[in-house]
Amino acid sequence: MSIGNYSELQTSIAGWLKRTNLTDRIPDFIALAEAQLNRQLRARQMTTVYTRTTDQHIITLPDDYLDAEKLELNGETLDYTARWAADSPMRRGDNRAFYTMVGKSVWIMRRVEPNSVFRLYYYQRLTPLSDLEPQNWLIEDAPDAYLYGSLLQAEPYLKNDQRVQIWQGLYTSIIEAMNSGTSRARSSGSGLVARAV
Repeated sequence: MSIGNYSELQTSIAGWLKRTNLTDRIPDFIALAEAQLNRQLRARQMTTVYTRTTDQHIITLPDDYLDAEKLELNGETLDYTARWAADSPMRRGDNRAFYTMVGKSVWIMRRVEPNSVFRLYYYQRLTPLSDLEPQNWLIEDAPDAYLYGSLLQAEPYLKNDQRVQIWQGLYTSIIEAMNSGTSRARSSGSGLVARAV
């Protein structure tokens, strides 16, 4: 059976579990798998860009934000600094532009001129599968990640099912392959270039 949408995923999970008393729990298993995937997966399909014009040094992160790849202000890359170091005398004398994260906000550690362009390259969380949103890029590209991730979330109900170790191994290898594929894709088509720091 193919797994191309939310309904087919639920049917496949039920078939793999071979348990009729877990049907009502399967949407929970999928939601828990998505939470784990959001913590572990960093695939190129998750990358996007958020751009806004601003004169503020505190910018609220997008609702679907997971991790930053790069931040720019007027085309200049901002360097990350820990919050405790942001106001240090050494940082205040540094000409580089810094940012830090506080809660759900980015704090830019430099003067922000009117009409400055802030650009955030980031990983966004998965669009959760549901009856209203039956597909997303991951169910199309890697339905096995969804399947094995959801099966692992059934472990509290399965109580030491021997198959869990197999599912864990398959799930882990899928995540590692997708994450390493993203690393390779970043440099594909170009040679390695050394940069002076």
